[in-house]
Amino acid sequence: MIMKMRVIYNLIIFLAISLVTWPLYTALLIAGIFFFKKFYESVLWLVIIEIMVGPVDVGLWGHYYLIAVLIVLLAAGYGKKIIRYYD
Repeated sequence: MIMKMRVIYNLIIFLAISLVTWPLYTALLIAGIFFFKKFYESVLWLVIIEIMVGPVDVGLWGHYYLIAVLIVLLAAGYGKKIIRYYD
């Protein structure tokens, strides 16, 4: 059941990347961290987003979206461990 929900959620993220603006699919990535345990797909989706719509020929520090959202995803993962009880 959980795996089925993960696949459906990833399809929703794919559609969001294709159809809506960046705040919505960024919110979906961050929400996925809280909905699922070990949601490493968020980093993969982040790289895909950066490849599809990111700037070209700006070097590593020119990818502001990639760096900022990666920091937010890491902070959300750390925050999740603090506010939720894990076995």
